[in-house]
Amino acid sequence: MPLDCLLMTRDATVLRAVQTGLSVYEVNLEVRKDVASALEIANRRHFDGFVIDCDGVPGGLDVLTAIRHTSANRKQSVILAIVNGATGISTAFDSGAQFVLGKPLDKARLRPFLENAIPRWNGSTAATSATRYMLSCNFKLGETRQSRQRWSMLVKAVWL
Repeated sequence: MPLDCLLMTRDATVLRAVQTGLSVYEVNLEVRKDVASALEIANRRHFDGFVIDCDGVPGGLDVLTAIRHTSANRKQSVILAIVNGATGISTAFDSGAQFVLGKPLDKARLRPFLENAIPRWNGSTAATSATRYMLSCNFKLGETRQSRQRWSMLVKAVWL
């Protein structure tokens, strides 16, 4: 049975990268370019995963928080947040994302995240030490030590 994913972005590069990355999996991709339509569909039906461009769509960060409050997507959905400086990594995590990537986004950077997120979409919680290492190496420059500690605790909570 195919998985369902909602992508919210206005960025053509992000759209191409996500479409290309998901093309190797059995995933139905819904694309929305604004907060209102993304929230409308997220309130109506369950999605296994979300890819939210927090800084590329005005109000994108609010969608992260709102998704966690919808009855259809409260606990089981996996959320990948894409940030570009205006939204910090720790802010994205605090708003409900399990994964955070910075721009520029391309297929090579997205692939490791999809390889780890898609098994979670299917209900698997197994993770390898390589996964934890890969996640811990994707900090943006300038993040504080406290953010790194919070990130480390989150990785442990999500994967262990």
